[in-house]
Amino acid sequence: MKKLLFIDCCLRGRESRTKKIADAFLENVSGYEIETISLSDEAASGRLKPNLGADADRRNELLESGDMTDPMFDYAKQFAAADRIVCAAPFWDLSFPAVFKIYCEQLAVCGITFRYEGEKSVGMCRAEKAMYISTVGGYAGLIDQGEEYAKALFEMFGIKDFDAIRAEGLDIWGADVDGIMKVKAGEGEMKAKNF
Repeated sequence: MKKLLFIDCCLRGRESRTKKIADAFLENVSGYEIETISLSDEAASGRLKPNLGADADRRNELLESGDMTDPMFDYAKQFAAADRIVCAAPFWDLSFPAVFKIYCEQLAVCGITFRYEGEKSVGMCRAEKAMYISTVGGYAGLIDQGEEYAKALFEMFGIKDFDAIRAEGLDIWGADVDGIMKVKAGEGEMKAKNF
C-alpha cells in the first residue's frame, strides 16, 4: 500500500485547531497507509534537534564519505520514501513553530531528498503531492512565510503539486470560530478526495 507521511507540528495536541482541520483531511484520504510523525514528541525525546557543533561536523563527515546509514538521516529517508506528504503547522510569528524548521534541516540531505546535476538541484522524493494545513489567529494574507517556505523546500525535493488550506481570523473578537472551522474542515474533506 502507498504511504502518506503526516507531519504533525500541532504543538497544542488535541486542542489544536490546525490538527482538527488536518484530521478532517486525513479521515477522507483513501488508498494510503498514514504514517504520523509528531514533531513535538520527537523534540521532547531529544531525537529531533538542530545540527550544531559536533553533530554538524559528524553529519558533514558522513555526507562526504557517502555513509547515509546513520540514524540522523532517518527523517530524510522517511520523507523521501513517502508517496504523499501532509504537513499541519499553525501560523506562528509570520511562519511556523521553530521545531518545523529544525525538522526541515534534517530533511535537506543531498543524496536522499535532492541531488545536484551540475549547478542545478534535482528533487529525489517519491511524493508527487503535498498539502500544507495551517490556522491563523489574525490574517496572514500574503505574509505566510511558513507556507511559502514549505512550498519552496518541497519543490526543491521534487514535489511539484503543492496545495494549502488556511483558516484565518480565528482569534479576532466576534469571529464565528465554529463556522470558520466548519468551512475549512469541509474544504479539507473535499481536497482529500483528489489527493
